[in-house]
Amino acid sequence: QPAEEPEIQLVDKQYLDDLLKNYSLSVTHLSNYLRCPVAFYFNNIIRVPTPQNEYMAFGSAVHFTLEALFRKMLNDGGKRFPTKEEMLADYRYYMKLLQHNFIPEQYERRLQYGLEILPAYYDNYINNWSKIVTVERVFRNIIVEGVPLNGKMDKIEFDGKLATVVDYKTGNPENAKKKMKPPVPNADPNISTGEELHGGDYWRQALFYRLLLDYDNSKDWEMQAAEFDFVEPDKKTKEYIKQRVTILSTDIEAIKGQVKYAYTNIKNHNFSKGCGNDDCEWC
Repeated sequence: QPAEEPEIQLVDKQYLDDLLKNYSLSVTHLSNYLRCPVAFYFNNIIRVPTPQNEYMAFGSAVHFTLEALFRKMLNDGGKRFPTKEEMLADYRYYMKLLQHNFIPEQYERRLQYGLEILPAYYDNYINNWSKIVTVERVFRNIIVEGVPLNGKMDKIEFDGKLATVVDYKTGNPENAKKKMKPPVPNADPNISTGEELHGGDYWRQALFYRLLLDYDNSKDWEMQAAEFDFVEPDKKTKEYIKQRVTILSTDIEAIKGQVKYAYTNIKNHNFSKGCGNDDCEWC
């Protein structure tokens, strides 16, 4: 734990109350607040403009491409998926749309990289993909014990009422392992890392999705697991990896605690103490 946590001056209380009037919590906001209240304040409340970096832009292009792939299959009555060539044409189109986020060398490198990994990803899964799915499903104003939540899921696969929520990830699957871990029991807040205290970001995402499905009164879907689908192959084995997070009832209580903690603190303007970590741009 760093010796000194920076403190900041907040803008006018009335202005913050207005900004937070109809506030609802997403999993990104939850993770950002738990990581650093000061960074959360500037990035998510005041919304200081920051450019998308090449990794985010590339990730967006891949997400859009896979969404289009499944939407076209659904629009065809669930009969067949578009061809690989059509998928790659969509990828080129989305990369072009997001080109302003890249410097020219990055753009060329990322474009080529996508054209290399997406066909192999397609070949790997085309015969196994479920066609009983919904894509880019939006959840708004889901109330969990008094806290309004919102979220969007890349894809939900169904087996009757049983739902598996699929989230696409770009990046090296190896780096994701620690993000899947639940909090360490009885972790000491004075010496533990954020991940030991609060669990990894992907673990939290899986649990948050479970809350959205459990508390959505308009659906009777039962979420059995979250699956993180890595669109980039493992660097060593070149294999495509899916990681499942199975959900325990103790985890559901833990995520509810995090949701209530973050929401209450956000509504009470508790943003002035930062994390104090060296790699935090605001601390």
